[in-house]
Formats: sequence, structure tokens, C-alpha cells
Amino acid sequence: MDAALGDLAKGNFESGLARLNQDPKWHDEGGDLDGPFELAFPGVEGWGEALLTASLLKRHAANLPHAIEVFANKQVRSILANDSSFNVNSDQSDHEARSPLAVLRHALRGTLLREHFVPLAVPGSRPHPKSTRPRIGVAWASIDKSGKHIHEKSMQASRQRGSGAST
Repeated sequence: MDAALGDLAKGNFESGLARLNQDPKWHDEGGDLDGPFELAFPGVEGWGEALLTASLLKRHAANLPHAIEVFANKQVRSILANDSSFNVNSDQSDHEARSPLAVLRHALRGTLLREHFVPLAVPGSRPHPKSTRPRIGVAWASIDKSGKHIHEKSMQASRQRGSGAST
């Protein structure tokens, strides 16, 4: 998994995704985003990855007439509890759920960026997407209990020339 995530960090999306797909815990042949999805990254502790996966999947989920079923830990369930885009279940091991690979595949290939991001909804309501240009920016760092950055779970923010925007 480290080599796959290393490929992704270097921008080698196709080889990184292919390597992840070779791992039985990550394997996913589905080309759709129907779910149900396990939001957590297989073999990775913590809940930041699950929240990132949910935020990517929400671009698709908010534009559907029905909620997407997802499985998540307690912290992520509490954050998504009031969002009608998701049907959130506990992270029990006795369920059949897809890994987050399909969500990452769609995000890295840009198909999710074509869909409008809709913020958390008021309970019981389905927000309507607006026709605005999609924007995204990600800065990610994971810190261990001693306060040190976990290198293989962090992405350094960089500035693109000429745009003035951080990515």
C-alpha cells in the first residue's frame, strides 16, 4: 500500500490506483459510485481518511434522488448524521461494503469535480446543486500521538505558479 500511496503522492494516479486495486483489501472493479462504501482506508487507523472520502463522495451523493449507503466509525457518523446524502451505518465487520477505491478513482480522474459540492444539509432536506464552476483545494497532514507529522500520511501544500492558489 505504501508504494501505491507514494505513486499517488507523486501524481502517478493510474499506477497508484492500479497498485491499490491489486491489494485484496482495496480491490474494487465497480465503475460506479453506488455503494455501499466503507469510508475508512483499509489498514489505516484514524478517521481523517474517512472524512476526506465522504467529502469527495458527497459531490456525487448530493446530486442523487436517494442516499448512498456508507459505513463509518463513530466520529464520522456523528459528522454525517444530519446529511441526507448519506445513509450512515456503523463500521461493523459483518457487512458487505466496497473499499473507498472507486471514490478515489473518480476523484483523481476528475469526474467528481464536474459535480457541484453541496454543504451539509439541514435534516430532512435535499439540497439542490447550483450551476457554478467546481473548485477544490486539499491540504492534508496526519500527526501521531507525540505531535510529529506522519510522513506517509501527509501531503505538503504547494503553490502553483501564476495562479496564486495553494493546492
